[in-house]
Amino acid sequence: MLILVGSFPWLARLLPTLRGLDVRNPRTAAACGATVTAAQLLAGASGPLLDAFYLETDVDRRTIVATKAFTQTVGHLLKIGYYVWVSRTVLTELPGNVPTPRLIAGGMALAIVGARIGTLLLARLDDRQFRRVTGPVILTLGAVCVVQGVRELLAG
Repeated sequence: MLILVGSFPWLARLLPTLRGLDVRNPRTAAACGATVTAAQLLAGASGPLLDAFYLETDVDRRTIVATKAFTQTVGHLLKIGYYVWVSRTVLTELPGNVPTPRLIAGGMALAIVGARIGTLLLARLDDRQFRRVTGPVILTLGAVCVVQGVRELLAG
């Protein structure tokens, strides 16, 4: 699944039929919702996939970031609910590597710091600079997902 998630931004850039993805189109938005939700539940990651739907969308950077942030938040909440349900109904006991409250708090702190840094960066960029910077970042994240997916596939 990570290979698919990481490949999508590259495919969206390279294939002419995917180059015109615009999340404002209702059919594209439905496809985005279905594929991003599936990726979050099955692979635990969907950022590069979600980004591909915004590459050609003609909206300002703040709208893109706010919409993606909302989408990711809803996806994370659904993922938490889904995994809690699975752990209580399907699994008889939790796996040994349960995150500690300290680890969860650390993750929350990092998310807050990251959001603050992102807000400062967003204020310094105009829409043109934002698109120029985010394009390579999206492709890099996609490549990282592909490499991680291949590593997991080869590990067994």
